[in-house]
Amino acid sequence: MKKLSFTEFQDKARELYGDNNHYPGEKSPLDFLYSVGWDMTAGPAFAEKKVAEINTSLSDNSCFGRTLRAVVLLEKYFPREKVFYGEVQEDLLRNILMNEASPRKWEDVSFIQEIIQYEAPHAVVVFEDGSQFDPLFKYVSPLPSKLKHPRVSSYEPWGALYASYLVSHGHLIHERTGRADIYLEILQEAQACCPEMMMIEENMSSVLLLLGRDKEAIELAKSILGKRKDVNSYFFLWFLTKKEEYKEYIIKEYDQKMFELLTKNTQDEIRRIITSYAGRV
Repeated sequence: MKKLSFTEFQDKARELYGDNNHYPGEKSPLDFLYSVGWDMTAGPAFAEKKVAEINTSLSDNSCFGRTLRAVVLLEKYFPREKVFYGEVQEDLLRNILMNEASPRKWEDVSFIQEIIQYEAPHAVVVFEDGSQFDPLFKYVSPLPSKLKHPRVSSYEPWGALYASYLVSHGHLIHERTGRADIYLEILQEAQACCPEMMMIEENMSSVLLLLGRDKEAIELAKSILGKRKDVNSYFFLWFLTKKEEYKEYIIKEYDQKMFELLTKNTQDEIRRIITSYAGRV
């Protein structure tokens, strides 16, 4: 699987999305983006491998691809507009769900899975005035341009977009070869493109664990804890250290049912890996 260089990545994105079929007229850059058609797939979240495949194809069927397309369109039609790649740290839709939580809701596995889905890494476009473009907002309000995620980290767009592409490329390389050392090298390249991106550090923590560098993995996971509202970060540390403070946080901040589902998911994944290895010839 060939890795695109930074220049090849930009060229392919502009070829895919730099069309002449959109005319902003008198619209503002933000309103223009919301007027464009966006392919939003409803239903449960894709598996990580599928997301990586979508991302490396530069398809706009993921938040990465939609952000990439939006940046290209803004570059074409509003070349003077300063925009950023936004890495969501606290998701508005996640907060809406949490505000609806009740003992009855916590009994619903689909409700818990939806919270986990909205806590996963998510990309948006951020404008210089702080406004945000997220196509999901169109499904929440008739005035999506008025909505914002409470906390978003902003990065130079092309460096962050290429870094995100590299993370997905590295994931697929590891899926195909099992070479965690190569995956780490790719993540380090991504980090050079966007040093502050939390998603890179999260993946790096997991890869360090695969390489047997447990202490480094735990320290890195601790260093990014709390940067994003993300129950999986706390569960990851509980699973590695068995320290009750992480389990207690999950139960207090969410519910016992959240902890039970994460535990079941982990056991299922371990069984899948063992079965996979047992079936190799």
